[in-house]
Amino acid sequence: TVAENATPTFAITPNPGYGIADVTVDGVSVGAVASYTFAPVTANHTIAATFAQYQYTITANAGNGGSITPNGVTNLVYNGNQTYTITPAAGYHISNVYVDGVSVGVVTTYSFTGVTANHTIYAAFDINEYTVTVTQPANGNITPGTTTVQYGATPTFVITPNTGYDVTAITLNGTNVMSSTPQVNGVYTLTLPAVTNNATLTATMTAKTYTITASASANGTISPNGVATVNFGENKHYTFTPANGYEVASVTVDGMNMGALSSYTFVNVVANHTINVTFQLQECELPTNMQTIFVDTTSATLYWYHSGAQSYDIQYKAITDATYTTTNTTQTTYTLTGLTPSTTYIWMVRANCVANNPSEWTNGTTFRTLDVFVNPDGIEDHVQSLINVYSESNNVYIVNENGIRIDNVQIYDIYGKLIYAGNVNGSREVISMNVAAGTYMVRLATEYGMCNYKLHLTR
Repeated sequence: TVAENATPTFAITPNPGYGIADVTVDGVSVGAVASYTFAPVTANHTIAATFAQYQYTITANAGNGGSITPNGVTNLVYNGNQTYTITPAAGYHISNVYVDGVSVGVVTTYSFTGVTANHTIYAAFDINEYTVTVTQPANGNITPGTTTVQYGATPTFVITPNTGYDVTAITLNGTNVMSSTPQVNGVYTLTLPAVTNNATLTATMTAKTYTITASASANGTISPNGVATVNFGENKHYTFTPANGYEVASVTVDGMNMGALSSYTFVNVVANHTINVTFQLQECELPTNMQTIFVDTTSATLYWYHSGAQSYDIQYKAITDATYTTTNTTQTTYTLTGLTPSTTYIWMVRANCVANNPSEWTNGTTFRTLDVFVNPDGIEDHVQSLINVYSESNNVYIVNENGIRIDNVQIYDIYGKLIYAGNVNGSREVISMNVAAGTYMVRLATEYGMCNYKLHLTR
């Protein structure tokens, strides 16, 4: 109730969480005003206010790789609450959550409480990344090396052995997958299944090996014998040992005759090989350096040089006889006895290197046994006047310019020990003696008999 012409003012006040929806005066809207003043009142009036509860919106969005629940626009009344759940898709992870444009971190839920304004919420996601850790093998390589890949990727790795090696294992996460991995010329290409976790990859390389098959014929050996295993690029040495009296006939390597070798080495082996050696009887060499020493009236010692024979056959006879007498010895010297004085003999020898493999006979060598008579004038005086024997330093000189036949020469030391025996081959013979200084006896066996000379040798 107001007096006439009064101008009352009415305040319109909504409760918390509400707003003025409309104000009507005398049934006519004057808008959502917070106050109204009547003009001077001259009649009755009405004023009415209507109110509406406040409502707010929360707009939720999610980037690629996940979802936010609830999604889109959600209406809330004043002081309302709303919780959001952020869920990454398989292979993704939450990278950040933004509320009203401000990061609230990597959270899986977010709650709005006592809402009194509009809000936004946005969830961002990143694809997961995983590491394929590559351990490089000895004697080979894997390309690429350690690699970071995204979820679901199918990276490819090439496993290559070094020259001379083979891949013998490809290990993915502890499991050998070599049998299911394709390869070309020993190089393997491995494509991983869709990656969903970290992985490990390595490989094993083993040296290539080859065989060398060695064999030998009878009458000798090859070492090593049989089948040998050799690593790629290594060398392998073989030696051949003939049996006594045999020699290498040929060495055949991979079917090719390499000749008569004493050994063979395979160098830088990169393939299988074979090697075979054959042996043959060794040619039995002739004895050499034949000499007749210690010739006496009824005996003579035969000497020759040879090595390696099992035995020796000797033939001898008086030069006027029709047939030879044959004997055998295992030594390179033999003394004939029972000879006839003043007789010329011829002898020859052959070597028996092994059974059924003799050498040829040597040429005949002659000698003459000594006479049994003694020169009435004294044999030593007679010969010494014809043959001059003297010494100079450590040399013995025998000068036989008269051509007296000298069958052999022997030199003894002062104790009677024989230190030299040999033949005189010319009119002037020099015998070098590597002996201590002192007195020595030179004994010549001549066609006239034995003759002795005393000499003094110096160093």
